[in-house]
Amino acid sequence: MSIMLNEMQSHTEIGSLVYEQADSLNSQRLEEIMKRVADIHGVDVNLYNFRGNLLATSHPDLYDNGVLSSKIDPRAYYYLQKLRHIEHTQKEKIWDRKYTNMYAPLRNKDGTFYAYLSIPYFISEQVLNEEISRFLITLINLNAFIFLITGLVALLITNRITHSFALIKDKLMQVNLSKHNEMIIWEKNDEIGSLVTEYNKMVTKLQVSADALAKSERQEAWRKWHGR
Repeated sequence: MSIMLNEMQSHTEIGSLVYEQADSLNSQRLEEIMKRVADIHGVDVNLYNFRGNLLATSHPDLYDNGVLSSKIDPRAYYYLQKLRHIEHTQKEKIWDRKYTNMYAPLRNKDGTFYAYLSIPYFISEQVLNEEISRFLITLINLNAFIFLITGLVALLITNRITHSFALIKDKLMQVNLSKHNEMIIWEKNDEIGSLVTEYNKMVTKLQVSADALAKSERQEAWRKWHGR
């Protein structure tokens, strides 16, 4: 409806044609515009004046043959004219066939009302429900796919973090004063990188302490040997 309103209001001559509609040439011109707009957007379009009388339609056979009334539906007219709704949608039917009809007022650039726009959706309730079902199924499948991708990404991130912490834990368990302790190489500058940096600092300090202790033990042994 929003697209159709913008499309119709972009044809500035429609307002003039509505006011001068008594001329048959103007009526023909107005109907040509309606049919062209309907063909572009693939919908049927009706135009009613402020009294609710049909001015032009993209599907004239329905009205010329008396299948549908050339008067706007009273309920829609009540909502638009009396309650001043800017848009109204309702269920209507041709004999036993139901369809949806949308209504909205058309206005000039200065906001002056000049006609009512109607978009009847001539499609069976069953087909409409099938379209809605297909849309919902597509939406559900899309959400399921998004959840699956999100789960996989979360699993990969979790495994990466777990592997990193497992590596650090193994290195900590292998720390020993009596041997050379290897440092961990971590090229990324992240939280785990900060933890690895602290571990490497600790290993370096531990190695310095181990070297100092070994040197002290050697000196003590040398003094004891010469003290004999």
